[in-house]
Amino acid sequence: GYFPVIFGYAFPMFAQLHVVLCFLVLASLLAQARTQSWLKSLGAVFLISLCAEVGGTTVGFPFGLYRYSNMLGFQLFDRVPVLIPISWFVVSACGYALAARVYATSTLGDRWRRALITSLSLVLWDLSLDPAMSYRFNYWTWHTEGGSYYGMPFTNLLGWAAVGTAIGWAYEALGFRSAIPLRAPRVWAAHYALFVGLAVGFVLLSGYWLALGASLLGYGLLVALLWRGVPKLAPIPVTLNAKLQDGFRKA
Repeated sequence: GYFPVIFGYAFPMFAQLHVVLCFLVLASLLAQARTQSWLKSLGAVFLISLCAEVGGTTVGFPFGLYRYSNMLGFQLFDRVPVLIPISWFVVSACGYALAARVYATSTLGDRWRRALITSLSLVLWDLSLDPAMSYRFNYWTWHTEGGSYYGMPFTNLLGWAAVGTAIGWAYEALGFRSAIPLRAPRVWAAHYALFVGLAVGFVLLSGYWLALGASLLGYGLLVALLWRGVPKLAPIPVTLNAKLQDGFRKA
């Protein structure tokens, strides 16, 4: 009866609304910084990811050759859904915000760490995204021979890493770090988990244990890299500690 028809409309709309709502929440967080400079970063990420996606859907570079279905809505150049570059921004902005709160200096080393963690946050997302959205469902279809990870070529991960690093350095060049409101890292971690959790949930429900294991191990690595950079509290100096103890005794 009506259930297949309703499901046929609801399922694509669910994925589209997920992207839109997560973007609106992220935009509301960034707007609290009282500067509109983050819009430049949004534009840069949109352009970088759109060019990469057009390349992938046209000549197969840098990810491999694939085609989007109409399940993600309106397509730019009749090739790339407009929500795809927005998704790149949502995930990369959260990854960069987390890295910026931990690796907070302007040294070249910390700038590279922020760019690479931004890239890693995107690559890890794709470990569950592709099996869920391409192999399990028909949001896009690969046309590249030798797909060895749920139909996806490993060159796709290299492409994500390269584009993600370029996005990380675009954030650096455009001063996106100064546009990030001073929120606790758990806020950015929660929003990142909310967005990538959809794909992780799909691979879990589908029983794709390799994808689930690879994703969880990868996220563990991401947490370890961020935790490693968290500044440790300096111990109380011996002289100060002695004065405190003496003060307590006198009291």
